[in-house]
Amino acid sequence: MDQTNNIQLSIKKYVIGLLVLTICCSSVFASEINIGIAKTIITPKGPIYLTGYANREKPATGVIHDLWAKAIVFQETNGNKTVIVTTDLLGLSHDISTAVAKKVQQKFGIARAQLLLNSSHTHSGPMVWPCLSVIADYSPAEQQIVSNYSNGLVDVIVNLIDSAIHKLSPMEISVGHGQADFAFNRRVPTDKGFVSGVNLKGPIDHDVPVLKITDKSGKVQAVLFGYACHNTTMVGDNYLVNGDYAGFAQIDIEKQYPGCAAMFVMGCAGDQNPSPRGTVLMLFL
Repeated sequence: MDQTNNIQLSIKKYVIGLLVLTICCSSVFASEINIGIAKTIITPKGPIYLTGYANREKPATGVIHDLWAKAIVFQETNGNKTVIVTTDLLGLSHDISTAVAKKVQQKFGIARAQLLLNSSHTHSGPMVWPCLSVIADYSPAEQQIVSNYSNGLVDVIVNLIDSAIHKLSPMEISVGHGQADFAFNRRVPTDKGFVSGVNLKGPIDHDVPVLKITDKSGKVQAVLFGYACHNTTMVGDNYLVNGDYAGFAQIDIEKQYPGCAAMFVMGCAGDQNPSPRGTVLMLFL
């Protein structure tokens, strides 16, 4: 079996486990609360440099699937709101996060402590300036494209939260946990310090926490799930925009539950890599 098919099976295994869990997790815990959900496409409109790998020498050449920003707002009976925003990006810069938090505080009265901004850490998404700017050597025109995209994320995220707030309605939360075993510890101790490799004895967290959100009719409206593993099944020779394993998992869950918003939350993945790695078959979609 070649590496491409192995990657497909790893993603499929992850998704299948999530789908089974979303059916079963309602028996673990459930409560009713007002919840609003919204999502919007954040795929760049033209060629842009991807980020995460330093060896790329040209902008993206195409798109496998769209990237998304998604928001879910939880409103307590006293009116207090908690917001989770997920993005199919390597990460958000401090400037973007600060600007979003300030506007959300001013517009909705939501404090910074009640706002979680999480990115999937895909290495197949656009550069968000100045995150990892050390790998960039752009022409003025290329820099302008990257900067315009990054600066535009602030209003996109604030408007997304606004949309989710306007959709608040009574829903039920269910909680569960699953397992996915494709992460491994990539930091190997040696006499000269740590090197990159495979350390199966190092800390590894295979837990997959899941929140399932259903409306009063029992229809699944959102699935929040997480994993602690670098979102890097595709390596530095990939020039196609996509959300990597987290993006494919979200797509597959949304296919199984039409109208649902699947949201991936990245865990503590700094020393975790996926296995196998390589490319992906377009037939997966």
